[in-house]
Amino acid sequence: MGLVSTAIPLLLLCSCDFACKCVFHRPEVTLCNADWAARLHVLSRASWFGRTTYRVESGLFVKHPNTSEFAAPPRRFDVATDSVCALGDLRVGAEYLIAGKYVPDEGFFSFVTRHFRDLSGDFVIDRCQQVVDSKGSVFEWSRLPQRLERSILGRRLNLCWKKPV
Repeated sequence: MGLVSTAIPLLLLCSCDFACKCVFHRPEVTLCNADWAARLHVLSRASWFGRTTYRVESGLFVKHPNTSEFAAPPRRFDVATDSVCALGDLRVGAEYLIAGKYVPDEGFFSFVTRHFRDLSGDFVIDRCQQVVDSKGSVFEWSRLPQRLERSILGRRLNLCWKKPV
């Protein structure tokens, strides 16, 4: 009995330590810190061993990854989430403003994967990299504040990447 009463608080302490803790920023800061940002339509969702992968269709890339192979944005691609702050609650059929990191593949497998996919790297997302509302929910495109939507569509956001000359 003593072992059980000691183990339960220890397990609760460990689970709290691994909980997702995000510091949310203004949209401009969030988009600046991301490698890429886009208006994405979620086509499907698959979960496998704690990793959720979304098949998405791009509507508008707000920010492109800084990679030479990204000459033309892919129309359909996968985004993956498997961190402690996984973004596992996107609805199939909805459009979102999603931001994330682009992790390039290196070595032999990048040569192989380039022949099967548009890009050889991975688009990775998690909850802490997103533009969110006051409750911490990721913005569906239809619920974006009008000021932010107008700024994105008009390319008037004061973001940190180089603008074309």
